[in-house]
Amino acid sequence: MYQIIDLSGALSIFTAVDGAVPMDAVSQDTARQISNHFLGAVKTPRDDGSILRVETIYDPGHAQMKVAAIGSLSALPIFLRC
Repeated sequence: MYQIIDLSGALSIFTAVDGAVPMDAVSQDTARQISNHFLGAVKTPRDDGSILRVETIYDPGHAQMKVAAIGSLSALPIFLRC
């Protein structure tokens, strides 16, 4: 689910998008690889100054992982292409 938040009433115009992707049957090793992959995407320099934050949560008891991304409209497509 993706939600667009318009903060144009603030001092500066900023539109944010957030999204979360749940995954089932993920091993701990695979969860670590996915986390590292998205960490690389977040650290990739962007010329437009867009903001991107990614959080990963892994539940080893249920072998489930959730990846959440929060960022500007211009940054989130970078995350989705990963």
